[in-house]
Amino acid sequence: MGGSIGMCYASGQSGPRGGACNFNFTYEEEAGGKKEAKTVCVLFDFDGTIGNTNKAAMEVAFWELAPYFVRIDPGRIEEKKTVWVRKNAGHSFEYLMKEVEKARERVGLPSIEDVRRSGSHNRKLLRKIDKARARLRLWPLEDTKFSSLLEQAKDEMNSVTRVLTSPTDGIETLLLNLEDDHIPFSIASTSSRDRILTCLRSIGYDHYFPNNKIHSAESDFKPSRFKPHPDVYLKGFSFLTVLQK
Repeated sequence: MGGSIGMCYASGQSGPRGGACNFNFTYEEEAGGKKEAKTVCVLFDFDGTIGNTNKAAMEVAFWELAPYFVRIDPGRIEEKKTVWVRKNAGHSFEYLMKEVEKARERVGLPSIEDVRRSGSHNRKLLRKIDKARARLRLWPLEDTKFSSLLEQAKDEMNSVTRVLTSPTDGIETLLLNLEDDHIPFSIASTSSRDRILTCLRSIGYDHYFPNNKIHSAESDFKPSRFKPHPDVYLKGFSFLTVLQK
């Protein structure tokens, strides 16, 4: 195929009703005095761009980590959640968990897994957290049987986002227009492949994004390559470049 290839990366934060995505996919560029048509392919972020998942995922992340925060007042936990979610939106759970571990280490507190094994949680705080977990249809914390907090968070995040995810406004129209114009597209995200697939199935969009059109910074690399590493976006672009040929 003649001409050059341009890539558009679509990402966004969903608002109360989700984020609509609008792009102009055909353009020309001056090249040596000539106008050269560019071929365009599109990489989508998933959370907040394809699916309204950010709010649900961050709420789960907060309640998973809340028992292990260094300083938290049970009476003001909902207030802290609002501030924490706003501040940390977009970060992977692994990153957030490491930050909590570092904060605990700095003040000489035992690790998260040590607390989980010993069951030495703050009882008053735990009652507040279990009420929040019940709203999300999750079991009380002490009734969970996961081998690690990371395993627990991944499983419970999938369960909650499966129920609460909805498509962002305008996204299906955009996907249909891309298909009509034969513009290749795929997903490049820091989220796990399993969670993306679960959410896509729940909103009925898995036919737009079969498994080979999903690229995950968490699942496709050993070790995972989260931001600021560009690996997942380069992988997605390479895949789309092949489709263009």
